[in-house]
Amino acid sequence: MTICIAAIAEDGRVLVAVSDKMITYTAPPYHQFEHPRSKIDILAPNCIVMTAGSALLPSEYKRLIRHHLQQLSSTSGSASIRQIAEAAKQAYQELRMKVIEDHILRRYGLSWQDYARRIAEGSWTEFSIRLVSQVEDFRLDLIAIVAGVDSEGAHIYVIKNPGEVDCFDDLGYTAIGSGEYHALRGFIENGYSISMSLEKAIYIAFEAKKYAEAAPGVGKETEIAVVTQHGVFKLSSDVIKMLEQVYREKQEKLSKLLREVIEPRIEELKPVLRQQIRL
Repeated sequence: MTICIAAIAEDGRVLVAVSDKMITYTAPPYHQFEHPRSKIDILAPNCIVMTAGSALLPSEYKRLIRHHLQQLSSTSGSASIRQIAEAAKQAYQELRMKVIEDHILRRYGLSWQDYARRIAEGSWTEFSIRLVSQVEDFRLDLIAIVAGVDSEGAHIYVIKNPGEVDCFDDLGYTAIGSGEYHALRGFIENGYSISMSLEKAIYIAFEAKKYAEAAPGVGKETEIAVVTQHGVFKLSSDVIKMLEQVYREKQEKLSKLLREVIEPRIEELKPVLRQQIRL
């Protein structure tokens, strides 16, 4: 229940990130509200993370990512975006194991180590088969975008259940959350490519977010960040107001085009269609 968008621009030198600020809490009592806290979190000076799904899991997930990044920096210094994505993948797998242990295995007095040992021993009792089925079918209610810019350029990675990483560098954009498919339509309609200027990329990503607002659980407030090798720059509310005005003007012109051009041409079709179709 959210929308998080990432797009590469300027021939791979810049990354644009956009999110809403809606929080949806589905456990009783169900409630939904715009939250002041940012959904675009900085993992490194040149890398951000955004999450969709559970409102409660992201804090622990980000803590685990940062723990892995601390270990990584102590051995190899500055990490590439790919290495940060790998750390996020490991953190996802650890979190999933912990949730499975708490919600499934503890019912039977088992730890994850006990479960792994049973699998390794190959003791396929009816109970073991049922247990494996529950574990394998378990889906962690969390998906994340890790994106940033390093010496090789801008990168976008998506980490998803059960702890897999997909790279969207070639496509140049992606979205997660309940508004995902609406947002992707915005990129497709605009023929998006990574060669687009920063300014045009920001507008298209903003427009994609506006499309996503048609989906349940996507908020009206918008946050935008631009990531370069020099850092993460969050855009001011004044810039977002300007983008809102551009979007509004475009929609008004499209409505005028529909009234003045498209609808009259559709009327021209009416006599031809009525001859061919019996109603």
